[in-house]
Amino acid sequence: MTNQEAFDINWNCFVVGKGKRSTAGGGICAYRGEGGCKCGIGLLIPDDKYDPFFEGVSVPNGEPLNSPQGFKQRVLLRVLNELGFGESQMDFLRQLQHCHDDASVNDFHKKIELSLRELAVSFDLTVPSVNLTK
Repeated sequence: MTNQEAFDINWNCFVVGKGKRSTAGGGICAYRGEGGCKCGIGLLIPDDKYDPFFEGVSVPNGEPLNSPQGFKQRVLLRVLNELGFGESQMDFLRQLQHCHDDASVNDFHKKIELSLRELAVSFDLTVPSVNLTK
């Protein structure tokens, strides 16, 4: 999957479709959240590749993966690789994850749209023509 394809999936879900922020109990972001919601990375992982084991870990950042958290990141990395994401795309995926996770509950759609627009500039991606959310 290309960065543009992953971006488009997120744009269409959160900006065009007004998808909800994916959270588990206590408001913690989740790959698969309450009510069937998915986070920015969760949207990219098909149901048959998803494992609840992923919850609580971020996209790998290149640090050693020899801790218990690192083991979970290795499993997630393997799935991302199976989906066609290479090592050179991990920085993009981490930033995409932050677009979702760092967008506050208040004004979620406006904040994620702004973050996605900034991500598009950083990675030279095309943003569909849509006015900023109100």
